[in-house]
Amino acid sequence: MTLKHDQRRISMTASQAHVSLTPDFVVTAVRRDGHQVSHVRLHAWSGRTLGSGYTIRREELIQSLRRGDLVYAARPEQGEVQLLRKIVSIGIQGERFVKTSLDRQARDGLDELPDF
Repeated sequence: MTLKHDQRRISMTASQAHVSLTPDFVVTAVRRDGHQVSHVRLHAWSGRTLGSGYTIRREELIQSLRRGDLVYAARPEQGEVQLLRKIVSIGIQGERFVKTSLDRQARDGLDELPDF
């Protein structure tokens, strides 16, 4: 499967989201083990609001992305949800990383999300 990567920064409230950009899930926080994400706080996306969140391992997020699920980093703010950037799984030096940018650094990204 070929993943299409969008380098544009997508910042919008949920009410402004275009149907073609509607994510399946959003990630609102991360847990790190050094420079690597170990877990994420994942929410189902209804198009306007966050579904109940749950914690998944980094490997489960990578599997979801490789299956083709559209996942965005998101930040709840003042009753609205701000979608930040699309999360991608990218292979670098034989290892997979989760990022919101296509840099070739051998480390996970998602730096714009808070820790939990």
